[in-house]
Amino acid sequence: FSISNLSFCMLCYFLIVIVSFFLSYIFFSYYLYAISTFLSFFFFLMIRRPPRSTLSSSSAASDVYKRQGINAEYGEAHLRDMEDVENHLLPPASKEDALPPPLEEGEPRRPLERLDPYTWRQCGFLLHYFTAGMVSQGLAATLYGFFRGYLEVEGYVYSTVSVLIWLPWSCKFFFGALNDCLPIAGLKRKPYIMIGWAVSAGMLLLLALRPIPSPYWCFSPDGTKLHTVCNPGARTSGGEYTLLMMAASFGLITAEVAADGLLVVYSRAEPFENRGKIQMSAMQVRFAGCMVSTLIVAFLMNSTEYNGDWSHTILSYNAVMGIIGAPALAMVPCAAWCIYEPASEERVVACEYFASCWRFFKRLDTLYLVIYCFFFNLFTGTSVSTTASGNVQEYWAGVKNLQSNLFAALGQIMLVLGLWLVKRYFLQSSWRKLQVAATIGMAVLDATMVYMTIYAVLRSQYFYMGDQMTEQFMFGVQMIVLNLVVIEVADKGNEGAVYGILTSISNLGEPVGRGMTNQIYALFTPALSDPANFTQDSERFRNTVALSYGLQYSLVVVGLLFVRMLPSQKQELHERKQNWPASALLGVCVLVFLGVVFVYFIVIDVLSTFPSTMCSKWVGGEGC
Repeated sequence: FSISNLSFCMLCYFLIVIVSFFLSYIFFSYYLYAISTFLSFFFFLMIRRPPRSTLSSSSAASDVYKRQGINAEYGEAHLRDMEDVENHLLPPASKEDALPPPLEEGEPRRPLERLDPYTWRQCGFLLHYFTAGMVSQGLAATLYGFFRGYLEVEGYVYSTVSVLIWLPWSCKFFFGALNDCLPIAGLKRKPYIMIGWAVSAGMLLLLALRPIPSPYWCFSPDGTKLHTVCNPGARTSGGEYTLLMMAASFGLITAEVAADGLLVVYSRAEPFENRGKIQMSAMQVRFAGCMVSTLIVAFLMNSTEYNGDWSHTILSYNAVMGIIGAPALAMVPCAAWCIYEPASEERVVACEYFASCWRFFKRLDTLYLVIYCFFFNLFTGTSVSTTASGNVQEYWAGVKNLQSNLFAALGQIMLVLGLWLVKRYFLQSSWRKLQVAATIGMAVLDATMVYMTIYAVLRSQYFYMGDQMTEQFMFGVQMIVLNLVVIEVADKGNEGAVYGILTSISNLGEPVGRGMTNQIYALFTPALSDPANFTQDSERFRNTVALSYGLQYSLVVVGLLFVRMLPSQKQELHERKQNWPASALLGVCVLVFLGVVFVYFIVIDVLSTFPSTMCSKWVGGEGC
């Protein structure tokens, strides 16, 4: 096997293990599934030990340790001697691989490192992203069916659950600063990946083993909901599941932020002209994991007990938690043995670290990036969607739960395809042009489907949901640009914090936009949120809905104005870093802006958990 073939086989084996033992659950028990998946994956890791270095061949992992030892003991002169020996002894292909990545202008020379996540000794890095996609999407996909369908909790309780479970994701900067500043055994990332997965797996397996109460509603033997209360205590039993899911999310974000910091390190070891391929591969396998969880919930947790379409339950909530918990548990030894992190010999001093972060905040190019990340996602994201969108989908397009989940999975396939196309053909294209083309293309496709549905030209759930697949394709192009920027803008030593800041500020635009646009759309008459207006389907109301969508697309055009603040490519970004001014005033402006947005986000989240305030327009409600 070549190295690339071996890593591909391992990924396929991991998927086969999940599917095979998932079938064993259907016929036996998910306890057997959890134990068997972990043991099988553990056994596979032990099948073949890493290749040993010889005079004629050398493994990537052993080269790294060998070179680090030589560098520490003998210095740079002996390292150059070793490179000369390798240049004579290695075959041409390996010799080319042994060359260091091209260095940027002004970048200090680093010891030779082979950071290749496609080798079997380092494939745990990509498996981490696959498992993270499974766990995050598994938690998100089960929320509505379990809490609103099975337990039938109140609306404000469901809102509280959603807020609490995803609250750790708004604090990525703090997690990033933690693993930047506090290395464990000389490693900044891998120990936190292992700790995060251990916590997440423990909470998920507790959810899998903890019996759930009887459903709130009574059901007939054929699965029909009788609208008779059978277990009134179910509504008050969601608290313990919320806390366990929140703890699982906390562990997941701990591992995610650490892996993102390591992703920046891996990407910097790539040749400058190809930098970003590893990151796109990581995103591809992550969304492949999301697709697996989406399909599991869509087809196997789709009974009427969970607000689905089928009469009988194939998988319970416990089973789904066990299915996503077993790979999370397997990631603990996988991270220990199959993720390589270059050891950091530099002692991290807190004052020096925060001084490095302060230098990052003081730069004018940082201010441009913060403004771009916040306002572009504010005006082009889902937060500016008209409040009529949900009712258009339900009443006019007639979209069902199963079809919605199925098209969501197909959309994730399109997203992976979009990432592959950028990786293969558009890696060196202008970031601005990619963003503009993807945004306009997404708006045009969406408008075509929407207006044909509004005016009853063609009202079909398959036609209406079709644009979601193509939208995911465009969304993948949009998303990769931000991640490519983060690789280049982060300084050595603060990768985790910078990655967390820029990705968090992009996500924080949603609550601000939701509160802003809800107040605007509330001015439309007849009311866009009243289902009775969609049932009547009058010509006047169709025009009102069409006008609200016109406002939505106008806001998207406003978001495109901020693309100018984005550098066109890596070269321009580095020119900005080197040549643009920096001052304390700029740093204060950036920190004040970040602080105001973060405080607003926390206030919105807290107020949206109380029945008396969650309906307020300025926190995203429809008005009290």
